[in-house]
Amino acid sequence: MSKRKQDPSTADAGSDSDSDVSIIDVDFEYFDLNPTIDYHAFKRLFAQLFQRDADRFNLGALTDLVLSQTGIGTTIKTDGEESDPYALLTVLNMHTHQNHPSIAALAPYFLEKTAPDSVFSAQLRDLFAGANTHVGLVLCERLVNMPVQTIPPMYRLMSEELKSALAESKPYAFTHLLFVSRTYHLSDAEEEALANRAPSHKSKKPKKAKPQQLAPQARPMDGIYSFHPEDATIQEYALHSITYPFSTAQEPRDADSFGLDVRGRLMLVEAGRWEALVARMSEIYVKQILLSAMSATTITVTTLDPSLPEHTALIPALVGIHIACIETDQTIATFTPPLNAEKMARWWEGMVNDARNGARVIFLAFATKPNAQPELAGYVILYRPRWETGPFRGVVEKLLVSPSYRRLGIARKLMERLEVEGKALGQTLLTLDTETGSPAEVIYPKLGYIQLGIIPNYGISPKDKSLKGGTFFWKQL
Repeated sequence: MSKRKQDPSTADAGSDSDSDVSIIDVDFEYFDLNPTIDYHAFKRLFAQLFQRDADRFNLGALTDLVLSQTGIGTTIKTDGEESDPYALLTVLNMHTHQNHPSIAALAPYFLEKTAPDSVFSAQLRDLFAGANTHVGLVLCERLVNMPVQTIPPMYRLMSEELKSALAESKPYAFTHLLFVSRTYHLSDAEEEALANRAPSHKSKKPKKAKPQQLAPQARPMDGIYSFHPEDATIQEYALHSITYPFSTAQEPRDADSFGLDVRGRLMLVEAGRWEALVARMSEIYVKQILLSAMSATTITVTTLDPSLPEHTALIPALVGIHIACIETDQTIATFTPPLNAEKMARWWEGMVNDARNGARVIFLAFATKPNAQPELAGYVILYRPRWETGPFRGVVEKLLVSPSYRRLGIARKLMERLEVEGKALGQTLLTLDTETGSPAEVIYPKLGYIQLGIIPNYGISPKDKSLKGGTFFWKQL
């Protein structure tokens, strides 16, 4: 998958003794959950979410349950898919998994913590016991100081995932959503002490302008602050909300020491308000999104025109992305290592010739960064077989996106363009195949493609030459 390294020019040198601030630009990337990479990081995030009460639950079992779900959930990483996640958002069906050890422990815990609010507790008890009520447990946690502006895109992605899951009759038809979060309490004395600890000196070194920040929270009447600022939006749509102390006692500390009084929070939202909540969250933070790669890069999609020299000159770039996807993702894509660029260039010349005679249409995605020339970022091919018995059929081939431009919506833009152009050309029934178990197998259902079946031992993996299954999809336009 893609990797974006921090530009050294975006950080202060840090060598001056009078510099007290270091500003670093970080590219955040969104990924699907990865069972082979994310387990330990998820377990740590859940321990952070449940704090002192975490030992009451089997966090290992909870993590396994979360990772067992396909197509639901998003992580944020900064150094490619193989790196540890900085944030997680997912949802579990508490009714479907009621007998799972983790849910069996969490359900009575939530009833215990909502007990001070008899109305909240009674409704939650009824929901857990109801045969026709399904509560979705929303788990969202991230490392400290992760900007809140990274969170709305995660919710938007999960909204799309839930729609796709429902279209496939998967168990995500929730009636209610239960959000778990964290807060902390500051007494007047603690807040004053904390304010007094803030450094008062100012650096003599000029600083780069910081991204626009949210206004600091005014002191709440009850002294309860949210670790997650988006809680305020969720509470706007919640039927009930309660902040509760953890059951496990906090370790005693000296009078002169400072430590946060961390507490938990539960918020219950009707599922019918989910879309409005997600839209509102995006509305609040959209102008302050810090994802430079997403906001600063413009994506345009066009059709390769074999009559244009500047398009035929793209063959080396087409080959470059082809090689990068095979080497980086171990994608099954016609060729196996050792890869021969000249051989692949001849293959692409054949594809361009097919485009010249109308047998294929090649769609190109270009990424343009500020003050830079457009760069080929991805492509997809529509094959138009000349079958008299099926002139309306089309085959989707080679949907490949450069590892340098992942998570910018390029694959979706390419497929949308292919479908519009394909329909105009008369290809109204599309088919495609992808490696069974690959990330693409999860992506296509999100685009409305219906899985037809799996052929075992269908292709040779470039990773170890083992045989992999092929999953086939179709879509009627």
